[in-house]
Amino acid sequence: MHSTRRRFRSASAIVLASILSGSAQAVSLTPLGVLEGDVYSDAAAISPDGSTILGTSRSPTGGARIFIEDRVNGMRAVPGVWPDEGDVAVGMSDDGSIVAGNSGVSAFIWHEAHGPRALVLVDGQVTLDGDPGNAPYIPLLNATGLSSDGSTVVGRSENGAFVWDAENGIRDLGGLPTGRFPYPTGVSADGSIVVGVDRIDGGDGAFIWDSANGMRPLGSLPGGDGTGWATAVSDSGSHVVGVSASAFGVEAFLWDAVNGMQGLGDLPGGVGLGDFFLSTATDVSADGKVVVGIGFADDGYKTFVWDAEHGMRDLEVMLRTMGVDLSGWRLNLDPNYSEFPKISADGRTIVAIGEYNGERASYRVVIPEPASAALLVLGLSWLGATAGWRSAAARRAREETLTASGFRSEPHPPHSSSPCPDGSRNLRTRAVAPPSVASSAPSARSIVGPCAPRVGSRSA
Repeated sequence: MHSTRRRFRSASAIVLASILSGSAQAVSLTPLGVLEGDVYSDAAAISPDGSTILGTSRSPTGGARIFIEDRVNGMRAVPGVWPDEGDVAVGMSDDGSIVAGNSGVSAFIWHEAHGPRALVLVDGQVTLDGDPGNAPYIPLLNATGLSSDGSTVVGRSENGAFVWDAENGIRDLGGLPTGRFPYPTGVSADGSIVVGVDRIDGGDGAFIWDSANGMRPLGSLPGGDGTGWATAVSDSGSHVVGVSASAFGVEAFLWDAVNGMQGLGDLPGGVGLGDFFLSTATDVSADGKVVVGIGFADDGYKTFVWDAEHGMRDLEVMLRTMGVDLSGWRLNLDPNYSEFPKISADGRTIVAIGEYNGERASYRVVIPEPASAALLVLGLSWLGATAGWRSAAARRAREETLTASGFRSEPHPPHSSSPCPDGSRNLRTRAVAPPSVASSAPSARSIVGPCAPRVGSRSA
């Protein structure tokens, strides 16, 4: 028996050594770089496999430049049409060859073959113009998204929300019933589905749009008042994430046509809030199985990762239990800023912003395939088994090890909102309490999505 146990432990050690030696990808956190002279950066888009990141690099004086970072070429600047006005990234194609952004008050598209071209509105039609001098300040165009095939731009003009592609030109998205400020926040890979928010009577309404059906409301979670935001859509257009009023407060949601709107809960904790939720889903993988966003925990606003098996998990807690060195890092978020967590289409790369040694800093997290992570946890639990490994106590210890790994978490159920037509980048303060605590709910800042900048605003 002892010989069998020794052979078992030896085999486990070999398996674990193989995993730790690099035969399986390790979970990692690395800082996102900045362009020379800048102080921090934030991500706007990630390629499907997480290898390429588009973002905006920020200077100490408030300036902004667009960058692309990939594993081969590192970080490089992407010029806009009005460099002196400040360039802000909006979206990119899957291969990184096409970028959409806003340069001052002009939306533009950059292509690696011909550089930046302004989106110019002439006689009611949007065209691409390579001469920055032809980009008019009136009417104003503000891009808010680019399809991952690079063909379709969504955004706002002084005339309303639009979707544009070279074949169909500019199309008005219309609005929700009683809506008066539609604002697109996401577009599917082929440009056929657009999601966003419209200012409606009583608050804000999440919408989904396609050319056949026009703009339609997504509604809200049970117990909600019909208000909410849609913040992102999956590449296929089948899954939408955002935030909604609910019976629990303001809650992250995942929506699809079959199951409707599903509340995702909130992180455990939330000082003084009890069962009052403050969570927002900000991005979703291509298959709709992994969602990232912002939740409220004991120590403030945190990046979360959600899937159906594990529920909502604090990313920082996950990484620590997986053995990732977070020395100097604090993965809390400042609700006064709108740089929200992003996830790659394959669900394996997350980019978010936190603090490093007390300064704002963005980071990239790469999570291995589930089989690799499971093997790592399994190897650790087996290797730690003692001579009494068959006992009930040992079995319980192994189960606790698996639970503590971050692969088990109790779902802790889910933020209504308000875009900012006044041009403010700050998130609006609004607490929506469940009916049972409406009279006593504390005031809380609602982190529900980037506020819609005033059309023509020089910052996004």
